[in-house]
Amino acid sequence: MKNNLLFVSSLLHSLVRQIDCLPAESSLFISRVFHTSPDLLVDFQDQLFSQAILNLSEVFSLAKDDPAIFTINEDFAYALMQSTCSSSFILIGPVRFSTRVYSRFTYTSNDLQVSMDPPSYQDWLHTVPICDYPLFAKCLTLLALGETDTSMDDFNRYQQELTEKNCVNLDLSDRIGATLTKNMFQNLENQIVHNPFGHEIREVTAIEQGNLAALNHVISENFTGRYGKLAETPLRQEINIGIVTITLASRAAIRAGLHFEIAFYMSDIAIQSMEKCLDVETVTHIYRSTERAYCERVRELKSSSPGMNPAEENPHISRCKDYIYTHLHGKITVADVAMTIGLEANYLSHLFRREEGISMKTYIANAKIELVKNLLVYSQTPYVKISSYLGFSSQSHMSRLFRAHTGMTPGQYRNRYQKEDFIQEDLDG
Repeated sequence: MKNNLLFVSSLLHSLVRQIDCLPAESSLFISRVFHTSPDLLVDFQDQLFSQAILNLSEVFSLAKDDPAIFTINEDFAYALMQSTCSSSFILIGPVRFSTRVYSRFTYTSNDLQVSMDPPSYQDWLHTVPICDYPLFAKCLTLLALGETDTSMDDFNRYQQELTEKNCVNLDLSDRIGATLTKNMFQNLENQIVHNPFGHEIREVTAIEQGNLAALNHVISENFTGRYGKLAETPLRQEINIGIVTITLASRAAIRAGLHFEIAFYMSDIAIQSMEKCLDVETVTHIYRSTERAYCERVRELKSSSPGMNPAEENPHISRCKDYIYTHLHGKITVADVAMTIGLEANYLSHLFRREEGISMKTYIANAKIELVKNLLVYSQTPYVKISSYLGFSSQSHMSRLFRAHTGMTPGQYRNRYQKEDFIQEDLDG
């Protein structure tokens, strides 16, 4: 048990206290980390507050929900759990969670009758270690299950139950069913319906087929229905619709054969661009343009490899492309790719040309140039940094290849297509 306590403390970079409640003097706690005052568990005397804040009755109340996670002012959290010895408690914390976590047990300074000097409190709060909630839950599960022979399924099940018991707003969750019933009844009464599912199917099918005309036709369709309410403000509503639309479009393009790295890269850029928007019309333009870009990519793929079903692609070529797109930020050689996938280099070169209609060297160059184009449009990163970042032998080498592919120098391309919103962006943030 002691080893587990030390291990958890090192993972969370916070205190883990084992505190014994003596049977003969049930109001006295003795901490293995430091001594606390009688009848009190959480002691801030060595940190910020002038008095401890949880008394014995509150401890036993919390202990009914073993383990119990509680927060103070919703700023920082502790976990309280019984040790393998029934008269012992373990207190883990304080920690701050990296994301907002709902807690069933929350105390305020007024509840605890603790006075806090705001400047001192804020200074102290910044010293409290930060951790991800999933890591915190794993640590509690480890301590709760101890040295028992536990399967991974049991471990995951306990962790899920711990989270549902302490950190899920069950009232809000249960309210969904009631709201669903009420809204469905009201919508049927008022003849309000969502846009038909068939519209979505036609939209993604057009992308999957690379049929831009069909996609434009589907986008222009009007219905008496509407999208669901996804946010409280029109701007956030449109951004959320855009995220869903781009996600569906990216998956359709991947099914059609577009490499997942390209699809996800396009998705990342579009979503980050929408998040910076301040008006609805620009958001709509971005996600519709991205849909059309996916459709164009698929059309180009189909025209270069007519009749090719992505599911039928040679597995060696698929692995080869996976390697290329995950190593674009460096120098790629045929020998490196061949060694990684376990083929002889000359054989792989011949196989790639036969299957793709171009040499692997040309395929790699094309992929790198596409990334250069994006960096020129969406950042102000210097040319020398781009060439180094993408593994070109020199800036002049990159410029020669770029001009051969586009008919423009990198500077000309940037001047023509640079997006004003990204004029200050750089690779380093």
